Amino acid sequence: MIKKWARDHDQCKECKTTDRKHHAGGLCVSCYEKQRSDDKARMEYKRQWSKKYQAENKEKIRQYNKQYREDNKEHLKQRSKQWAKENPEYYRKYYQEHKEQFLEYGRKSYAKKVGKIYNGKLARP
Repeated sequence: MIKKWARDHDQCKECKTTDRKHHAGGLCVSCYEKQRSDDKARMEYKRQWSKKYQAENKEKIRQYNKQYREDNKEHLKQRSKQWAKENPEYYRKYYQEHKEQFLEYGRKSYAKKVGKIYNGKLARP
């Protein structure tokens, strides 16, 4: 007697394979997962649940993120440097868009180092 692929199906309804195990509804594991990820209503439900969870647990999430950054400081720094090396055009564009802010930050940093600012102008030593 030849064993059937599934109780009610000889092969996967989607990809027609018998190589992968049956999961549910006449679909193999791979096709079942693909179908679940393509389900718009399910994805919208997950999105709404996530928003609700974030709204109700802001402090918990903030604490978790803070702890994560502390625990992985060096790793995050290395990843950031690596990304910057791989995407220099992003930083060039960002700098051009925010050039005045960078220049103002530089002026203020210099003023802190050297002395004071009077009437919005840097006091020279």
